[in-house]
Amino acid sequence: MTRQNQKSQAPHQYSSPEDRISLLRIPEVAERLAISSRSVHRLISRRMLPAVKVGRSTRIQASALERFVRAGGGN
Repeated sequence: MTRQNQKSQAPHQYSSPEDRISLLRIPEVAERLAISSRSVHRLISRRMLPAVKVGRSTRIQASALERFVRAGGGN
């Protein structure tokens, strides 16, 4: 197949916001859980709430937060 015959693919288009990975900052998680930012850090350090580092920032996937809450939120 030559280069001219190949179809160029457009970048992936998200069909809905749910298709995208939503990353939350610590204060956003704290507000949603009605706890302090320090408590969110404790949950992360105890590996009760998974988090990822983005540069120097710590972020939590919205889907991980949903699973945490559905599972009882550490209770």
